[in-house]
Amino acid sequence: MTTAGDRDDIGTGRGGILAILPFLVKGALSLIVLRAMRARGLDITVAYTMPEAVGYTRDPLEDFAADERLLDLTAATDAEAVALVLERCARIDARLVLQVGSPIAYRWLPALRQRLPGAALLDILYNPVGHVTNHFLHERTFDGAIVESRAMERFYRENSVHCDPVIHVVESGIDLGHYSMPGSFPERPLTVGWVGRMSPEKNPLGFIRLAEAAHAEMPQLRFAMFGEGPMSDEVRAAVDGSPAHPALSFEGWAESARDCFRAVDILVVPSLLDGRPNAIMEANACGVPVIGAPVGGIPELIRDNENGMLVAPDDVALFLRTLREWADPARLADLRAASRAAAETHFDLDRMMDDYKAVFDRYITDAGTAPDLVLSDPAKAEPVSFNRTIDEGAKSEAAADPVADPADDTDSEADTAPVAGPVEISDNMPPFVCNVCGHTAVKCAERRADDVVVVFCAECGIGTLQDPPRTTDQFYEDGYYDAAENGAVGYYNYDATAVHTQIWVKLLVEVLLPREARILDIGCATGFLLDWIETEASGARLFGIEANDVAARAAEARGITILGDDLLDPAIVPAKAGTFDVITSIATFEHVLDFPGAFERAIRLLSPAGILIYEVPLISAVHSNLDWYRGSFEHITYPTVRGMERLHEELAGRFPGLRTMGFEAPIKGFSSTWIGAAAFDEAVAARCRALLSAMRDPALPEDDETRALNLAFHAVRSFEPTPERVLALPTLLEKVSAPMLFAHLSKLWYADAQGAAQAAYLGQQAENWKVSYDNLLKMFETLREAHDDLQRQVAELRESQAAAPPPAAGR
Repeated sequence: MTTAGDRDDIGTGRGGILAILPFLVKGALSLIVLRAMRARGLDITVAYTMPEAVGYTRDPLEDFAADERLLDLTAATDAEAVALVLERCARIDARLVLQVGSPIAYRWLPALRQRLPGAALLDILYNPVGHVTNHFLHERTFDGAIVESRAMERFYRENSVHCDPVIHVVESGIDLGHYSMPGSFPERPLTVGWVGRMSPEKNPLGFIRLAEAAHAEMPQLRFAMFGEGPMSDEVRAAVDGSPAHPALSFEGWAESARDCFRAVDILVVPSLLDGRPNAIMEANACGVPVIGAPVGGIPELIRDNENGMLVAPDDVALFLRTLREWADPARLADLRAASRAAAETHFDLDRMMDDYKAVFDRYITDAGTAPDLVLSDPAKAEPVSFNRTIDEGAKSEAAADPVADPADDTDSEADTAPVAGPVEISDNMPPFVCNVCGHTAVKCAERRADDVVVVFCAECGIGTLQDPPRTTDQFYEDGYYDAAENGAVGYYNYDATAVHTQIWVKLLVEVLLPREARILDIGCATGFLLDWIETEASGARLFGIEANDVAARAAEARGITILGDDLLDPAIVPAKAGTFDVITSIATFEHVLDFPGAFERAIRLLSPAGILIYEVPLISAVHSNLDWYRGSFEHITYPTVRGMERLHEELAGRFPGLRTMGFEAPIKGFSSTWIGAAAFDEAVAARCRALLSAMRDPALPEDDETRALNLAFHAVRSFEPTPERVLALPTLLEKVSAPMLFAHLSKLWYADAQGAAQAAYLGQQAENWKVSYDNLLKMFETLREAHDDLQRQVAELRESQAAAPPPAAGR
C-alpha cells in the first residue's frame, strides 16, 4: 500500500485539510473539488459519517483510501468520532477542517473547535436548504463559510448573527474540454430534458407537469428525465402514469452528464430552491439552452434569450411560449452558439479551482489568521430565518428553532465538560404535545450533558424534556440550597448567587411597592430576596412558596408566611386569588412540570393593581446556551424568545386586559435569561415598562432611582462594568448595603482590568478599573467597619438590657 510519505505531491510541508462529508456520492461537486486539490498538491483527508445515500451511486474513493486519506466514521459514536478526527488531524497537521454537509458532524464540531485551536473551521454551503439550517445554529463554531453564488452570499449575510461574516464566494465551473458542442446535431424530434438529483428542491414532478402541458399543445415534442435520488421511484411512477407517456421517458442514472445533454435540445431546471446548478453550465457547454427557475444562483447563470430563459415553474404560459419560439430551427441554432459562448466566458473550471485553492492556501499557510467575527447588537438582532419548514420528509436533519451554538470560548471548563448538541429527529421518538400551544410537531432537539433530550415545539418554539419526570421532589432535597460541592445539583452558595442575580429585582420592587403591599415570592428559598427588600416604611406583608422544607422553615424564621410547597397546589389559588400586589418568580417557573399553568396561577393571584415580575433561563438565538445544557438538570422547560412571546399571547387571551412585556437579558460569560412582567392595570404596566427600559438602557440614567437600577442590571447582574458605571457605583451603594457582593465584584473587575492592561489600546480603561477597584476596596472596608461597629452596639445594648433591674410590679 502506498502511504502519504511515498508521494511527492502530498504533504508539501504545509498543513493538511480534513473534509467531513455525510456520504460519498459519485459525481458530487465536493469530491470533484477535493480530487482537484489533491492533484494540486494539497494534503486532504476525507471523513464520512453515513454509510450510503439512498438513491445515489456510491464513490468508493479508492484514490484517497490508497494513501490512507479516507476516514470511515459511519459506526462511530459522537465521542469516538471526535477522538478519531482529532487523531487524524494530528497526523496530517490539519490547519483547516471543512464541513461539507454532514448533519451528524454538527453535533460534535463544537468539541473539535475547542480541541483544535490552531485549525480553522469552514462550512461549505451550496444553497439555502438542507444543512444550512444546522450551520446557522452553530455559526459561532465556524471561522467562515464558502458559498458558490452571490445569491447565497446575500442569503448568508441576511441570516448571519455577525456584523461582517467571513464569506468566501467561489463560483462553480466545469471542465469545458470535457463538455463540447457537437459539430452537428442529429435529426430528431425536439427533445426537452431534465437532468439532476431527484429530490424535492429540484422539483422533478414540476417538470412532469410542464411536460404534460406542452405535450397537450405540441405532441411532436419529446421529454426525457435523467438522474437519480430519493424521489427516483416516485418520479418513475409519475412518468409511467402520465398522459404524456410515452413521449415522456424516465432514463434514470447516466454514467456521463455529457451523454445526457447530447440527447436533449433544451434543458429545463424548474427548481424550487437551488444554488448554482452544474447542469446549467454543462448544458450550455454542450450548446443546450436552458429554461431555468428564477431562484437562488440560477439568475446569475442565465441571460434571457441569450443562453436561456428565466421562467417560474408555475408560469405555464411563458414556458409554452418559450418552447414555441425555440422550436424554430434558426432560432435554436442561434441559442446553441450563444450558450456555448456563455460557457466559455463564465463557467471555466480552472478558474473555480484556482479560487478554491486560494481560499485553502490562506488557511493552511496562515492558520488562525481569519478576521475576528463581531457579533451584532443582541438588542437589535432579528431571529434567524431559515426559509424552510421541517416536515415528515425532512425529519432526518436536526433543524432548529433559534437555538444558539453550545460552544463558547469563555467557559474555563470547555476542555473537560461533556458535549451537548443537536439530536436528529426520528420517527421513533416518543409522542410530543406542547403544553403551551398544544401542537405535536417537533422542530428540533438538543441533548444535555446528562444525556437527557430537550425537544422544541415547531409551532411556538418552547422546549421541554422529551421524557419529563412525574415529580420534581427528588431535585429539592435539603442540600439543594447548600450543595456539598460546586457543580452538584443545586446551589453551592445560594446567598452569594442571589445577591448578584436578584439585586435588580430588589430595587425594581422597592420602586413599585405600594403601601401595605402583600408580596409573594414564588420559590422563595430561605427568604433572602423578601428579607432584602426594604419593607419597613411601606408596612408590606411577606409571603412565599417553597418546595424545600428546610429552606421554607428558614424563610419562616425571617417572618415570611409560607403558603405551600408547590404553586400548582389546587388549594393555593382559591384561597389567595386576587390577593398580591407584587409577585416575584426568579428562576422558578422553568422547574415546574406545567410551565404555562404556573404563569396562569401566578396571574390569578395578582390583585387588580398588582404586578408579576419574573425571570427564566432562555435558549437564545444569538448567545451561547452551553450553561443551560451543561448544568441546571432540574429544569423542565427551556423557553425561547418566540416561545415566550407566544405564551404572552396565550395568557392575554385567557386574561382579558392583561398587559405583558419581556426581553432577552444576556449575561457576560454566561447564557441568557428572559425577564418579563405582567399586570392588569395600565398605569402599573406603563410604570414597570418605563423602569425596565431605563434598567436596560445602554446609557446611564441621570436620576438616582433608575441609575441605581441600571447599575444593578448592567454592572452587577450582567457583569458589564464600564468605567462610567464603576465610577457611579456610590449611587448603588446608597441603595444597597451588601459587602459580600462588592468584595466579589471587585475581584472580578480587577481581573478584567489586569487582562485589559495587556493590550495597549485598553490601557487607559484598565487604569480606570484599577482605580475603581481601589476605591471599592476602601468602600468595602468602610462598610465592614460600620457593620462591625453596629454589631458591637447591638451587643452592648443587649448586655445593658440584661443587666438592668426588672421594672416594679404595678397594682
